Amino acid sequence: MNKIQLFQETFRGRQDVVPRHWVSKDGKKNGYSPLCKNEWNELLCQKTRGKPCRTCKDKDHIPLSDDWIRRHLDGVDILGVYPLLADNTCGFVAGDFDNHNGDRTPLADVKAYYEACQVQEIPCYILRSKSGKGYHTYIFFNKPVPAWKARAVAFALLQEAGVIGNDADISSFDRLFPNQDHIIAGGIGNLIALPFQKKARKKGHTLFLDPDTGFADPLGDQWKVLSEINRIDESDLDKLIEEWSLKPKKYETNSSAANPDGWLIKALEGVDEGIPGRDSTATKIAGYFTDKLPKKDILAILLAWNSHNRPPLETGVIRKIVDSVKRYKKGESNHVGRGRIKISIGKS
Repeated sequence: MNKIQLFQETFRGRQDVVPRHWVSKDGKKNGYSPLCKNEWNELLCQKTRGKPCRTCKDKDHIPLSDDWIRRHLDGVDILGVYPLLADNTCGFVAGDFDNHNGDRTPLADVKAYYEACQVQEIPCYILRSKSGKGYHTYIFFNKPVPAWKARAVAFALLQEAGVIGNDADISSFDRLFPNQDHIIAGGIGNLIALPFQKKARKKGHTLFLDPDTGFADPLGDQWKVLSEINRIDESDLDKLIEEWSLKPKKYETNSSAANPDGWLIKALEGVDEGIPGRDSTATKIAGYFTDKLPKKDILAILLAWNSHNRPPLETGVIRKIVDSVKRYKKGESNHVGRGRIKISIGKS
Protein backbone atom coordinates (compact mmCIF):
# COMPACT_ATOMS: atom_id res chain seq x y z
CA MET A 1 0.00 0.00 0.00
CA ASN A 2 1.48 3.37 -0.99
CA LYS A 3 1.51 6.41 1.29
CA ILE A 4 -1.57 8.04 -0.22
CA GLN A 5 -3.63 4.88 0.12
CA LEU A 6 -2.34 4.35 3.66
CA PHE A 7 -3.26 7.90 4.62
CA GLN A 8 -6.69 7.66 3.04
CA GLU A 9 -7.51 4.35 4.72
CA THR A 10 -6.37 5.53 8.14
CA PHE A 11 -8.31 8.79 8.16
CA ARG A 12 -11.18 7.47 6.13
CA GLY A 13 -14.46 9.37 6.20
CA ARG A 14 -16.97 10.27 3.56
CA GLN A 15 -15.55 9.84 0.07
CA ASP A 16 -18.25 11.69 -1.85
CA VAL A 17 -17.59 15.14 -0.40
CA VAL A 18 -14.30 16.85 0.48
CA PRO A 19 -14.02 20.01 2.62
CA ARG A 20 -11.24 22.44 1.69
CA HIS A 21 -9.95 25.32 3.81
CA TRP A 22 -10.31 28.84 2.42
CA VAL A 23 -9.30 32.35 3.47
CA SER A 24 -11.06 35.51 2.28
CA LYS A 25 -9.17 38.01 0.16
CA ASP A 26 -8.90 40.45 3.06
CA GLY A 27 -7.77 37.65 5.38
CA LYS A 28 -10.53 38.40 7.90
CA LYS A 29 -12.56 35.26 7.32
CA ASN A 30 -11.68 31.61 6.87
CA GLY A 31 -13.38 28.25 7.00
CA TYR A 32 -14.02 25.03 5.11
CA SER A 33 -16.35 24.44 2.18
CA PRO A 34 -17.00 21.23 0.21
CA LEU A 35 -15.24 21.08 -3.14
CA CYS A 36 -17.77 21.72 -5.90
CA LYS A 37 -17.57 21.42 -9.67
CA ASN A 38 -19.70 24.55 -10.01
CA GLU A 39 -17.60 26.77 -7.74
CA TRP A 40 -17.47 30.36 -9.06
CA ASN A 41 -19.64 29.45 -12.05
CA GLU A 42 -21.53 32.72 -12.50
CA LEU A 43 -24.68 30.92 -13.60
CA LEU A 44 -24.75 28.27 -10.89
CA CYS A 45 -22.59 29.24 -7.91
CA GLN A 46 -24.37 31.16 -5.16
CA LYS A 47 -21.08 32.54 -3.86
CA THR A 48 -20.93 34.81 -6.92
CA ARG A 49 -24.09 36.41 -5.56
CA GLY A 50 -22.91 36.59 -1.97
CA LYS A 51 -24.97 33.63 -0.75
CA PRO A 52 -23.69 30.63 1.25
CA CYS A 53 -22.96 27.22 -0.26
CA ARG A 54 -25.15 25.38 2.24
CA THR A 55 -28.38 26.70 0.66
CA CYS A 56 -27.31 26.13 -2.95
CA LYS A 57 -29.48 23.80 -5.04
CA ASP A 58 -26.81 23.42 -7.73
CA LYS A 59 -24.12 21.80 -5.59
CA ASP A 60 -22.10 19.18 -7.45
CA HIS A 61 -19.59 17.85 -4.94
CA ILE A 62 -16.18 16.64 -6.06
CA PRO A 63 -15.31 13.23 -4.53
CA LEU A 64 -12.05 12.46 -2.81
CA SER A 65 -9.20 11.28 -5.04
CA ASP A 66 -5.51 10.44 -4.76
CA ASP A 67 -4.72 13.75 -6.41
CA TRP A 68 -6.57 15.77 -3.76
CA ILE A 69 -4.79 13.91 -0.98
CA ARG A 70 -1.47 14.53 -2.75
CA ARG A 71 -2.26 18.27 -2.92
CA HIS A 72 -2.97 18.23 0.82
CA LEU A 73 0.22 16.37 1.71
CA ASP A 74 2.26 18.63 -0.59
CA GLY A 75 0.90 21.77 1.08
CA VAL A 76 -1.05 23.05 -1.93
CA ASP A 77 -4.40 22.77 -0.13
CA ILE A 78 -5.66 22.11 3.39
CA LEU A 79 -8.35 19.44 3.45
CA GLY A 80 -10.66 18.07 6.09
CA VAL A 81 -12.78 14.95 6.38
CA TYR A 82 -16.36 14.23 7.44
CA PRO A 83 -16.01 11.20 9.79
CA LEU A 84 -19.73 10.34 10.04
CA LEU A 85 -20.63 7.99 7.20
CA ALA A 86 -24.02 7.77 5.50
CA ASP A 87 -24.94 4.64 7.51
CA ASN A 88 -24.19 6.43 10.82
CA THR A 89 -20.88 4.64 11.37
CA CYS A 90 -17.33 5.95 11.69
CA GLY A 91 -13.82 4.59 11.21
CA PHE A 92 -12.35 6.61 14.07
CA VAL A 93 -13.41 8.89 16.90
CA ALA A 94 -11.35 12.03 17.47
CA GLY A 95 -11.31 14.54 20.30
CA ASP A 96 -10.59 18.25 19.92
CA PHE A 97 -8.76 20.06 22.74
CA ASP A 98 -7.95 23.73 22.22
CA ASN A 99 -6.67 26.84 23.95
CA HIS A 100 -8.08 29.56 21.73
CA ASN A 101 -8.73 31.92 24.65
CA GLY A 102 -5.33 31.33 26.24
CA ASP A 103 -6.81 30.27 29.59
CA ARG A 104 -7.01 26.49 29.20
CA THR A 105 -4.49 23.65 29.67
CA PRO A 106 -5.08 21.30 26.74
CA LEU A 107 -1.90 19.27 27.25
CA ALA A 108 -2.88 18.36 30.81
CA ASP A 109 -6.35 17.31 29.65
CA VAL A 110 -4.90 15.29 26.77
CA LYS A 111 -2.50 13.48 29.09
CA ALA A 112 -5.35 12.59 31.45
CA TYR A 113 -7.47 11.29 28.58
CA TYR A 114 -4.56 9.29 27.18
CA GLU A 115 -3.97 7.73 30.59
CA ALA A 116 -7.65 6.76 30.88
CA CYS A 117 -7.42 5.08 27.47
CA GLN A 118 -4.26 3.24 28.51
CA VAL A 119 -5.95 1.92 31.64
CA GLN A 120 -8.75 0.51 29.49
CA GLU A 121 -6.23 -0.88 26.97
CA ILE A 122 -7.58 1.34 24.20
CA PRO A 123 -4.88 2.57 21.78
CA CYS A 124 -5.00 6.36 21.60
CA TYR A 125 -2.93 8.64 19.38
CA ILE A 126 -2.21 12.31 20.00
CA LEU A 127 -1.47 14.93 17.34
CA ARG A 128 -0.89 18.66 17.72
CA SER A 129 -3.55 20.69 15.92
CA LYS A 130 -2.94 22.75 12.79
CA SER A 131 -2.80 25.99 14.79
CA GLY A 132 -0.34 24.53 17.29
CA LYS A 133 -2.56 25.74 20.15
CA GLY A 134 -4.39 22.49 20.77
CA TYR A 135 -4.44 18.74 20.22
CA HIS A 136 -6.43 16.08 18.44
CA THR A 137 -6.82 12.61 19.93
CA TYR A 138 -7.65 9.57 17.80
CA ILE A 139 -9.03 6.10 18.48
CA PHE A 140 -9.12 3.96 15.32
CA PHE A 141 -11.38 1.00 14.50
CA ASN A 142 -10.68 -2.10 12.40
CA LYS A 143 -13.84 -1.37 10.45
CA PRO A 144 -16.56 1.29 10.81
CA VAL A 145 -18.60 1.06 14.00
CA PRO A 146 -21.90 2.73 14.99
CA ALA A 147 -21.07 6.33 15.80
CA TRP A 148 -23.12 6.30 18.98
CA LYS A 149 -20.96 3.51 20.40
CA ALA A 150 -17.71 5.30 19.59
CA ARG A 151 -18.96 8.57 21.05
CA ALA A 152 -20.47 7.00 24.17
CA VAL A 153 -17.21 5.25 25.07
CA ALA A 154 -15.12 8.35 24.28
CA PHE A 155 -17.32 10.51 26.51
CA ALA A 156 -17.05 7.95 29.30
CA LEU A 157 -13.26 7.98 28.98
CA LEU A 158 -13.26 11.78 29.16
CA GLN A 159 -15.25 11.56 32.37
CA GLU A 160 -12.94 8.91 33.80
CA ALA A 161 -10.06 11.26 33.02
CA GLY A 162 -11.79 14.05 34.93
CA VAL A 163 -11.86 16.20 31.79
CA ILE A 164 -15.65 16.48 31.73
CA GLY A 165 -18.33 15.78 34.30
CA ASN A 166 -20.26 17.41 37.10
CA ASP A 167 -17.15 17.84 39.25
CA ALA A 168 -14.75 18.85 36.48
CA ASP A 169 -13.34 22.33 36.07
CA ILE A 170 -13.79 24.10 32.74
CA SER A 171 -11.44 22.20 30.47
CA SER A 172 -9.94 22.54 27.03
CA PHE A 173 -12.12 19.78 25.57
CA ASP A 174 -14.28 21.17 22.78
CA ARG A 175 -15.99 18.31 20.95
CA LEU A 176 -15.79 14.83 19.48
CA PHE A 177 -15.66 13.95 15.81
CA PRO A 178 -18.05 12.70 14.65
CA ASN A 179 -20.05 15.29 16.54
CA GLN A 180 -23.35 13.44 16.04
CA ASP A 181 -24.70 9.94 16.45
CA HIS A 182 -26.85 10.17 13.33
CA ILE A 183 -26.82 12.06 10.07
CA ILE A 184 -29.42 14.80 10.06
CA ALA A 185 -31.58 14.75 6.93
CA GLY A 186 -29.72 16.53 4.15
CA GLY A 187 -26.63 17.02 6.30
CA ILE A 188 -23.04 15.80 6.13
CA GLY A 189 -22.02 16.13 9.77
CA ASN A 190 -19.03 18.01 11.16
CA LEU A 191 -15.53 17.95 9.70
CA ILE A 192 -12.11 17.64 11.25
CA ALA A 193 -8.95 18.93 9.57
CA LEU A 194 -6.75 16.22 8.10
CA PRO A 195 -3.20 15.90 9.50
CA PHE A 196 0.18 15.68 7.73
CA GLN A 197 -0.34 18.88 5.69
CA LYS A 198 3.11 20.01 4.54
CA LYS A 199 3.06 23.60 5.83
CA ALA A 200 1.83 22.44 9.23
CA ARG A 201 4.30 19.55 9.29
CA LYS A 202 7.21 21.99 8.90
CA LYS A 203 6.11 23.58 12.19
CA GLY A 204 5.86 20.20 13.90
CA HIS A 205 2.07 20.33 13.86
CA THR A 206 -0.54 17.71 12.80
CA LEU A 207 1.96 14.92 13.50
CA PHE A 208 1.80 11.94 15.86
CA LEU A 209 3.38 12.93 19.16
CA ASP A 210 5.66 10.83 21.35
CA PRO A 211 4.16 9.86 24.73
CA ASP A 212 7.69 9.35 26.10
CA THR A 213 8.36 13.08 25.71
CA GLY A 214 5.06 14.05 27.32
CA PHE A 215 3.70 14.68 23.80
CA ALA A 216 6.18 17.52 23.32
CA ASP A 217 7.93 16.06 20.26
CA PRO A 218 6.73 14.23 17.12
CA LEU A 219 7.55 10.56 16.74
CA GLY A 220 10.45 9.85 14.39
CA ASP A 221 9.03 8.00 11.38
CA GLN A 222 5.48 9.25 10.90
CA TRP A 223 4.71 6.92 8.00
CA LYS A 224 5.91 3.94 10.01
CA VAL A 225 3.55 4.97 12.81
CA LEU A 226 0.73 5.26 10.29
CA SER A 227 1.44 1.79 8.91
CA GLU A 228 1.41 0.26 12.39
CA ILE A 229 -1.71 1.92 13.83
CA ASN A 230 -3.35 -0.20 16.54
CA ARG A 231 -7.08 -0.46 16.04
CA ILE A 232 -9.91 -1.91 18.09
CA ASP A 233 -13.04 -3.86 17.19
CA GLU A 234 -16.67 -3.01 17.78
CA SER A 235 -16.70 -5.89 20.26
CA ASP A 236 -14.18 -3.96 22.39
CA LEU A 237 -16.61 -1.06 22.54
CA ASP A 238 -19.48 -3.43 23.32
CA LYS A 239 -17.66 -4.80 26.35
CA LEU A 240 -17.19 -1.32 27.80
CA ILE A 241 -20.73 -0.27 26.88
CA GLU A 242 -22.13 -3.29 28.73
CA GLU A 243 -19.81 -2.89 31.72
CA TRP A 244 -20.51 0.83 32.03
CA SER A 245 -24.23 0.61 31.13
CA LEU A 246 -23.85 3.23 28.40
CA LYS A 247 -26.81 4.12 26.24
CA PRO A 248 -27.26 5.83 22.86
CA LYS A 249 -28.27 9.47 22.93
CA LYS A 250 -32.00 9.98 23.26
CA TYR A 251 -33.17 12.61 20.82
CA GLU A 252 -35.86 15.11 21.67
CA THR A 253 -39.19 14.45 20.01
CA ASN A 254 -41.05 17.04 18.00
CA SER A 255 -44.22 16.54 20.03
CA SER A 256 -46.10 19.56 21.26
CA ALA A 257 -45.39 18.42 24.82
CA ALA A 258 -41.62 18.50 24.26
CA ASN A 259 -41.43 21.67 22.18
CA PRO A 260 -44.70 23.58 21.85
CA ASP A 261 -45.10 25.58 18.66
CA GLY A 262 -43.39 28.92 18.95
CA TRP A 263 -41.42 28.07 22.08
CA LEU A 264 -38.14 29.25 20.57
CA ILE A 265 -39.51 32.62 19.47
CA LYS A 266 -41.06 33.10 22.89
CA ALA A 267 -37.83 32.11 24.65
CA LEU A 268 -35.73 34.51 22.57
CA GLU A 269 -37.85 37.40 23.83
CA GLY A 270 -36.02 37.09 27.16
CA VAL A 271 -37.17 35.89 30.55
CA ASP A 272 -37.41 37.11 34.12
CA GLU A 273 -35.31 35.76 36.94
CA GLY A 274 -37.03 32.79 38.48
CA ILE A 275 -38.09 29.18 37.87
CA PRO A 276 -38.24 28.28 35.06
CA GLY A 277 -35.77 31.07 34.50
CA ARG A 278 -32.78 32.30 32.63
CA ASP A 279 -30.40 29.36 33.20
CA SER A 280 -32.86 26.67 32.14
CA THR A 281 -34.01 28.68 29.12
CA ALA A 282 -30.41 29.28 28.06
CA THR A 283 -29.72 25.56 28.32
CA LYS A 284 -32.80 24.72 26.25
CA ILE A 285 -31.90 27.23 23.52
CA ALA A 286 -28.29 26.01 23.40
CA GLY A 287 -29.51 22.41 23.25
CA TYR A 288 -31.79 23.22 20.32
CA PHE A 289 -28.93 24.68 18.29
CA THR A 290 -26.11 22.38 19.44
CA ASP A 291 -26.19 20.00 16.44
CA LYS A 292 -27.15 22.75 13.99
CA LEU A 293 -24.60 25.53 14.49
CA PRO A 294 -20.95 26.00 15.53
CA LYS A 295 -20.35 26.88 19.17
CA LYS A 296 -19.38 30.48 18.36
CA ASP A 297 -22.74 31.05 16.62
CA ILE A 298 -24.68 29.54 19.52
CA LEU A 299 -22.77 31.82 21.88
CA ALA A 300 -23.61 34.85 19.72
CA ILE A 301 -27.32 33.94 19.76
CA LEU A 302 -27.35 33.51 23.53
CA LEU A 303 -25.47 36.75 24.15
CA ALA A 304 -28.04 38.60 22.02
CA TRP A 305 -30.86 36.80 23.85
CA ASN A 306 -29.30 37.66 27.20
CA SER A 307 -29.64 41.38 26.50
CA HIS A 308 -33.45 40.94 26.72
CA ASN A 309 -33.37 39.15 30.08
CA ARG A 310 -34.54 40.85 33.24
CA PRO A 311 -31.83 41.06 34.63
CA PRO A 312 -29.21 39.63 32.22
CA LEU A 313 -26.97 36.75 33.21
CA GLU A 314 -23.24 37.34 33.52
CA THR A 315 -21.38 36.70 30.25
CA GLY A 316 -19.25 34.04 31.94
CA VAL A 317 -22.40 32.11 32.87
CA ILE A 318 -23.55 32.15 29.24
CA ARG A 319 -20.19 30.82 28.07
CA LYS A 320 -20.27 28.06 30.67
CA ILE A 321 -23.78 26.98 29.64
CA VAL A 322 -22.76 26.76 25.97
CA ASP A 323 -19.64 24.77 26.89
CA SER A 324 -21.66 22.43 29.09
CA VAL A 325 -24.40 21.75 26.55
CA LYS A 326 -21.83 21.08 23.83
CA ARG A 327 -20.07 18.54 26.03
CA TYR A 328 -22.80 16.88 27.99
CA LYS A 329 -25.52 15.64 25.68
CA LYS A 330 -28.54 13.91 27.12
CA GLY A 331 -27.65 10.31 27.85
CA GLU A 332 -23.91 11.02 27.73
CA SER A 333 -23.24 12.33 31.22
CA ASN A 334 -23.50 9.29 33.49
CA HIS A 335 -21.11 9.77 36.41
CA VAL A 336 -17.85 7.92 36.03
CA GLY A 337 -15.34 7.38 38.81
CA ARG A 338 -11.81 8.73 38.44
CA GLY A 339 -9.84 5.80 39.86
CA ARG A 340 -6.91 4.61 37.79
CA ILE A 341 -8.20 1.04 37.61
CA LYS A 342 -10.64 -0.51 35.20
CA ILE A 343 -13.96 1.03 36.01
CA SER A 344 -17.47 -0.26 36.28
CA ILE A 345 -20.41 2.08 36.09
CA GLY A 346 -23.46 0.80 37.89
CA LYS A 347 -26.99 1.62 36.83
CA SER A 348 -28.45 4.51 38.75
